[in-house]
Amino acid sequence: DAMRPLLQAALPDCAEGRATIERVRITKARRSSSVRRNPHPLTLNYELVLRERGGAGRMLDVYAKLHRDGASATSPQAAGAIRIA
Repeated sequence: DAMRPLLQAALPDCAEGRATIERVRITKARRSSSVRRNPHPLTLNYELVLRERGGAGRMLDVYAKLHRDGASATSPQAAGAIRIA
């Protein structure tokens, strides 16, 4: 539930008021301890349940990477990413 307000503000449908997040659940978490082979130590898969303004519900899967020491800002994958914090 700690991620709900951050995701609510970051996802376009939610931020623009077309949907709200009803539930957030982590479906997979993976930790890597190798700095050289894997610069992002934690990857997460979230399952979101969204409720659209018209009442229809839908599921959305979100993939997240956490980088070491602020490396996410300079990561090549960050170009199309939604930055949360």
